[in-house]
Amino acid sequence: LMTFIIGTGNCIGPAPPKGSKSWDKVGWKLGFDYKFAENQMAYLTWARGFKSGGFSGRIGLPTDLGPYGPETVDTYELGMKGDFLDRRRRANAAVFYTDYTDLQIIVNEGIAPKVRNAGKAEIKGFESEFELAASDAVAWASVIRPFQQGIADGPPTGEATGSCRTRGRRAAGAEWLTP
Repeated sequence: LMTFIIGTGNCIGPAPPKGSKSWDKVGWKLGFDYKFAENQMAYLTWARGFKSGGFSGRIGLPTDLGPYGPETVDTYELGMKGDFLDRRRRANAAVFYTDYTDLQIIVNEGIAPKVRNAGKAEIKGFESEFELAASDAVAWASVIRPFQQGIADGPPTGEATGSCRTRGRRAAGAEWLTP
């Protein structure tokens, strides 16, 4: 059964599909830190985030509406921060790992973009920042951020859950900054 609506102007088409679904989770963060000295500390954090599932908007076919599932992310970070030499030298460093479950991505299929769940994805790397102030007017800073990111696992093209070519897709990046 197809219901048609007549809009203003020359717009005639099927009635928009209807659906409902709800998701609820709680995000949280757990962290520990230890001060070695007044201006030096180490820390460890673990956080869980959540992005609700939903329905793709502006879709002409009821089968493309969705729903798509929620996305969950766990992030782990271990780092240190320190000021030295009467606060004229600063060093910060961290290693991190981010693990996505059911990563939400936007794919272009047909005439409109749709949100799909790509499966598992991860980001891992480290970051370091260094500053040296020779005087109150002269300073040098450097940031190093090598990381690797990618979709570790996803549905192969053509699966009924929503196709997206993601399995094994990996990207690597590094950022070297010296302001």
